[in-house]
Amino acid sequence: MLLKTKTKVIAIIGGGNFGRYLPKPDDDENIYLSYSMDCFGCEWKCIKDKIYCVENVNYKNVNEHIYNLLNVYENS
Repeated sequence: MLLKTKTKVIAIIGGGNFGRYLPKPDDDENIYLSYSMDCFGCEWKCIKDKIYCVENVNYKNVNEHIYNLLNVYENS
């Protein structure tokens, strides 16, 4: 199921409300990226000095997903 925009999404999401809103269950159309930590579900009351669940997302992984998605659109 695509989000309301009917456009595929690559989203960097944190762990504050992980699983409550995103990632959506059974959503194999969109890509949700985060850096998994044991404090997921913190309700954004971060106990760390930085929001590592967002900041530590591997940018090479993000780029790879972007290029793959662009190739799908380019080749369709």
